[in-house]
Amino acid sequence: VGQNGEDGPGAEGGAIWIASGASPVIKNCLIRDNSILGGFGGTGYSADEFHNAGRGGWGGWAYGGAIYCDVTSSPTFINCRIIDNQAIGGVGGNGGTWDPEGGRANHGGNWSRAEWWDRDPETLDWVWVQGDLWEVWLTTYIAGDTYWQGDPYIGDYRWYSGYGGGVFINRASVAPGINNCLFYPVWVVWMLRPDFNILI
Repeated sequence: VGQNGEDGPGAEGGAIWIASGASPVIKNCLIRDNSILGGFGGTGYSADEFHNAGRGGWGGWAYGGAIYCDVTSSPTFINCRIIDNQAIGGVGGNGGTWDPEGGRANHGGNWSRAEWWDRDPETLDWVWVQGDLWEVWLTTYIAGDTYWQGDPYIGDYRWYSGYGGGVFINRASVAPGINNCLFYPVWVVWMLRPDFNILI
């Protein structure tokens, strides 16, 4: 009781992971039929007489179905074919269910909006939030509260999805040199949990 669902782990680089600061030259390669899947968020605990339900855990990110380029990397690709690769973001967990004698249901994972109620899973309290809910959860984590389980997700919820079916180039990386390469087709999928709970 009183716990949020675990956040799904992120995943990077279905075939190749290029480390921060690295500058490899990759020539004459076929990088084909790779996929990467972000971890699924866990279900929030159900409410009881004294606690609201926990929110669903965030689905993990998936960056680079074939190739992930970490920050400050600067790879070069020459005469490569990057074919039929995909990045699939993880599914958010279900929010916990309500209790007719006490606590309310909570949000499913991968859901946030501005100006909405944040339900505390450790009490029966509700707090009206002016900004986005993920910003409140970030503040709670920094303050050392116990909302978060495992490694917390920091930053805007939109980053917890699938990006870069062929190649994902992280922030502060130098644009890669891409010479005489073919990318075809590239699949990126973002998933939200279809069976979320209705907030009561």
